[in-house]
Amino acid sequence: MFQATGQRRFSKTLELGAAYTWSKALDYTDGEFGGVTTAAPFRGWNYGLAGFDRTQVLKVNWLWDLPKHKWGFAPLRVALNDWQISGIFTLQSGSPLGVG
Repeated sequence: MFQATGQRRFSKTLELGAAYTWSKALDYTDGEFGGVTTAAPFRGWNYGLAGFDRTQVLKVNWLWDLPKHKWGFAPLRVALNDWQISGIFTLQSGSPLGVG
């Protein structure tokens, strides 16, 4: 297993981070009631890459502090200042997943 992460603040308002993981999941069966062949006496023949294995995972995250505005009306200043936009982007190997 290998993990690496990095984070960088580019200015007072923009921050970017990334994390990478390489790993491998091996098992005999993926679930509680998964089938293991009994015809072959050698159990190692059933051992292999797990169905839930995600060998490579890359995650990128960002955070942007929105610019402040000097509103003359105090309730607007309280409601519309100090907002942030953030997000996470993930790329991973393995079985395909739906977008949601």
